[in-house]
Amino acid sequence: MKILYFGPIAESGKPALGGFEAANRKNIDKLRQLRIDVEEFSNPIINRKWGKLGKLAYISLYFKPFILAKYIGRKNVLIHATPLYGKLLCPSLFLLKIARTCRIPVLVDVRAGSLLYYYQTKGKGKQKRLRAMLSSADCITVESSSYIRDIKEVMGIDAKAIYFPNLTICDNLPIQTRSHDKFSIFYFGRITMSKGIDVLLDMMNYLDTHYHLYLAGNIDKDFDLNIVENENITYLGLLTPSQLKEEMGKMHFFVFPTRHIGEGQSNSLIESMANGLVPLASNQGFNAEVIADCGIVLDKNATGAEYATEIKKINMKLWERMSEKASTHIRTCHNIDIEIPKLVALYKRILKIDNG
Repeated sequence: MKILYFGPIAESGKPALGGFEAANRKNIDKLRQLRIDVEEFSNPIINRKWGKLGKLAYISLYFKPFILAKYIGRKNVLIHATPLYGKLLCPSLFLLKIARTCRIPVLVDVRAGSLLYYYQTKGKGKQKRLRAMLSSADCITVESSSYIRDIKEVMGIDAKAIYFPNLTICDNLPIQTRSHDKFSIFYFGRITMSKGIDVLLDMMNYLDTHYHLYLAGNIDKDFDLNIVENENITYLGLLTPSQLKEEMGKMHFFVFPTRHIGEGQSNSLIESMANGLVPLASNQGFNAEVIADCGIVLDKNATGAEYATEIKKINMKLWERMSEKASTHIRTCHNIDIEIPKLVALYKRILKIDNG
């Protein structure tokens, strides 16, 4: 069995620019651990500052599907596509069209939380393209159970969608080196206004020196870290997966006041909870679904003062109980060692391979 994996994919061992890239990287690595032959086709980075060169990167997406020609007539080959819904939707549709011509089955893996937003707000042309993408799939997986209903009832796609959550590695957790005197607050991911960086910084104005905020990730152009004048805030830079895991062993809370319209099952949120960080997050995207009763979910328009108030209610003893509950929840519901073998079984069902 050979899997052709298309989408945003982080380079192995390198810092991911976002959760979508990081999630696909983990899935591919685990599939290979299970001795599944995976060939990856990562989306190019399209930088608008590059002008015409940036457009060439976009156009290159239309050439990648022609690699499928060499698989015509080969058995047990499957495409795992993780499409985006904005400007990269058309190249994804082209990929599916070429796959259909080459008679290669396709699993469309619906990630991110913006599917219905694009479907309901971007006009009839976008609706037609999104329906075409899902209708042409041999199988659809979704990272939120709500999408199972929405795809059928809202979008009118008469196809069975299968729940496939965002995952994390739940073994080999970092050595815990957390302080018992002060609380360390962590945010890692894209540092941008849509992820609520302004709320995080405002929150620190309401917390004393017993709390310290650590930031890690790529800084978007809409935010200037140089404006931060607070000795209780530290920027750690862009961390590799191993560095990130080490830092999480020092942290107590993960605060995530995102307003991002495409928020799905956040990779950062799931990883932090797996490592024992207690989450406080906005009720945006699928955050509440991920957290369940294992943290605190605030209104998506909650202020920094409101986040600070909730954090101050948690003493070290209560934190320890909440930390264990969060970690156990992720080990049960988002465990890569449990879910990727299910994905392999799904591949085999699509390809009609006997599991025996």
